[in-house]
Amino acid sequence: MIYRIFFCRIDNKRIAFCLDIAHIPWKTREELTENIVKFIHKSKCFLKHMHFSDVRENENHLPINFGYIDWKAVFEKLKEIKYDSAVVLEYSEGYDTLNIFKESLKLIERLSQQ
Repeated sequence: MIYRIFFCRIDNKRIAFCLDIAHIPWKTREELTENIVKFIHKSKCFLKHMHFSDVRENENHLPINFGYIDWKAVFEKLKEIKYDSAVVLEYSEGYDTLNIFKESLKLIERLSQQ
């Protein structure tokens, strides 16, 4: 992963990495969450911002829990690395945004406390 070389060579705390989960490469549903968890682990030292959205075949930026990502596994990894930085809920148009946002926050809170 070329980005690790870049971030490891730069000794600047103001430069960090933003992980947009919807753009992690995957071929199978099982591989999707596995790849996200690996990516989080490998970038833990410089991961300071994340975009949360879900994915299905040929669709990304779905509301969380509308696609294939195992959010429990993602949150377990985030807790393991003690992630405490920014998260953006990034959704495509066409959803009841306010209600989806409220439900997403409930899910994030529940998973954060498990």
